[in-house]
Amino acid sequence: MENKRVPEIRIPGFDREWEEMKLSDLYNVYSGQTPLRSDSSNFDNPNTAWIKTTDLNNSAITRNEENISEKAAEKLKILKCGTVLIAMYGGFNQIGRTGLLTYPATINQALSALEPNDNIVPYFLITELNFRVNEWQRLAASSRKDPNITKKDVESFIFNFPSYDEQTKIGNFFKHLDDVITIHEQELTTLKQTKQGFLEKIYSQEIRFRNEFGEDFPNWETSALSKVLSIPEKEIEKNVSKNKLLTVKLHRNGVQINQNTATLKIGSTNYYKRKSGQFIYGKQNFFNGAFDIIPDRYDGYLSSGDIPTLNIDENKIFPLYLLYYMGRESFYRRAEKFSSGTGSKRIHETTLLKINIKLPTMKEQQKIGNFFKQLDDTIALHEQELDTLKQTKKAFLQKMFV
Repeated sequence: MENKRVPEIRIPGFDREWEEMKLSDLYNVYSGQTPLRSDSSNFDNPNTAWIKTTDLNNSAITRNEENISEKAAEKLKILKCGTVLIAMYGGFNQIGRTGLLTYPATINQALSALEPNDNIVPYFLITELNFRVNEWQRLAASSRKDPNITKKDVESFIFNFPSYDEQTKIGNFFKHLDDVITIHEQELTTLKQTKQGFLEKIYSQEIRFRNEFGEDFPNWETSALSKVLSIPEKEIEKNVSKNKLLTVKLHRNGVQINQNTATLKIGSTNYYKRKSGQFIYGKQNFFNGAFDIIPDRYDGYLSSGDIPTLNIDENKIFPLYLLYYMGRESFYRRAEKFSSGTGSKRIHETTLLKINIKLPTMKEQQKIGNFFKQLDDTIALHEQELDTLKQTKKAFLQKMFV
């Protein structure tokens, strides 16, 4: 049976086979240019929007970084609202990126423009182009010394589309989904910014918690880390299995990010058994935020002397308070001045223990640590919801496009 150009999921009421054409059969493809920067008049009194690859967001463009003067714009085409832009070069993070103009603008030479017409719904077009971005990147990687695509490549691109009415419904469906994703992204950004603000204000004592009677807690004391952390006895492990090695991930303002500081390899060095609840860090990367508290599931795992552990005295410091205190960039960056070495700076355990921190009472520590843990749980929930939305969109794209 002949394969037809029809998606697996259709909008009800539509059953015709999709058409297939080159973009050049549907559009006159236009690319812009960069006005001479040596001529200041091109950028004096800038009042014409000028779009570059870095302005593209795979969605509706609502703002751009740079404008040009009326004089410079006279040499360029002013593109209409609804024009779809495609990045032709700028590295693999840029090639194939798209943008949909929501206001008239000009473009630079790294972009191709497809102006709106009566045959194709702009949001349908941009959605299909985003769905097929890997095709641009494969072309750029395989055929050129410097990865890029050309205006000719854009003109030759095979585009599949149904009737205008079905395009409209598909475009509206994905526009709604994208709007929901954007709202979740904005909420997530706001939550992270809120947490960052609280980290600075609470640990600087600009904001204080109160006890159960509504009274102020006592003033914070200054203490060396040696008062709350200690170097454990070393338990050397002789039979080392690679899958039992610990890696330390980077933190950014108290949140662990999915990026290891290094891949550990089996070597001739000694490895030591680590225990859950210990503070663990990378000597060379502490001042980049490489540390954590070992969770129960990694009890008995191993690391080298370059990734040491310290015992936490939980009678003196609440572990979550310690983690968020150290997790502030303003703290762990400061540790670099205590590091030793030239080419490869590092923080040894004895050096780290000399660094001072501020300690409130245990009850206030617990309130602070639990407060940020609750914020992190909320952030993680929003991240999961956002990931689910993006996976849902990906599934619909695969089913609703040819």
